[in-house]
Amino acid sequence: MKNRKILPWFGIISALLSTRKKYWTIRKITFVAILISISITLAIIGATIIPIASIPSYKLSFTGLPVKISGFIFGPVIGFFIGVVADLLSFLFLPSFFHWGYVLISGVNGIVPGLVGIFFFKIINNLVDRRQKIISQKKVINELEFEKTIEFDNPSRLKNIEKSLRQKRISLEKLESKKSTKVLSENQLAKKLTWIYFFSGLLLLMITGSLNLVVIFTVLSREAIEDSFVKSPEILAAITSVGVVTISLYLFFARFKLDPKKYYVIVAIVSFSIILEATQVYFLAYTDNSALKIDFLPSLVQHVIFAPVKIWFNMTIIYFSWRVINYLLHRNQNISL
Repeated sequence: MKNRKILPWFGIISALLSTRKKYWTIRKITFVAILISISITLAIIGATIIPIASIPSYKLSFTGLPVKISGFIFGPVIGFFIGVVADLLSFLFLPSFFHWGYVLISGVNGIVPGLVGIFFFKIINNLVDRRQKIISQKKVINELEFEKTIEFDNPSRLKNIEKSLRQKRISLEKLESKKSTKVLSENQLAKKLTWIYFFSGLLLLMITGSLNLVVIFTVLSREAIEDSFVKSPEILAAITSVGVVTISLYLFFARFKLDPKKYYVIVAIVSFSIILEATQVYFLAYTDNSALKIDFLPSLVQHVIFAPVKIWFNMTIIYFSWRVINYLLHRNQNISL
């Protein structure tokens, strides 16, 4: 009787996995395993060199980099998966203080970069450049065609794939037949996209910065802040604004200096880095208070002070790591692995 109750769940799980066979390719699974291994290795090395790094909030600084890279490249779902698995496995090698808040923060380290990547590279690019939308549609059609070849023994799934193919082909025909009133050259398109990326990134920075200021002046107790070494909410607000202001200036000047394709990636990395740092300082402080019994405000101030440094560090490391992994991931892409 018990087995009968369990069997339907296996059917549901199997159906969910079968719908995304192409999503979990051998190549992708390999890189996921590598990134999880790197994340755990960094945590172990960090704790060996700097013993304080075994404390979860510091350990996340080491394990978080591969997780952010994975989310940025593979999307929010895989990013979240890698973040959670890496944090749980690292706890096996570095048993210290366990709290589900740290696991969730590690997972969010993978979700946010994935969502930001989708926003910039898919939504904005497709809205601005119709040619990019056509390329994306063709890529989806090719993936469905490939999936059709491996689902020949599954009639119901095959029927759904064929239905999706018909819809995608109709959409592609409409896109290709649609006459554009003005066809932009590559340089014009790059210039337009660069400014859109800049203002989109700036908007995200302003929103996160404004939310931080609202929290500091309306949520946190002024008396508690004045009792800390920061002494006033204004000083704390200035510290939190350092990252926003300096990176906003960097994005503006980099707009004129960097190659557009590099600039697009850097804007996305900067955006998710500052979103993560601006929000996680509060979650880390709260979790430190719950798990380690550290006072909330001192913990918050400590995370806030190091946030701008972490943003710049993330931007540098993640960009160059992304270049290497993205190249390896898409190398010989015609080989279906």
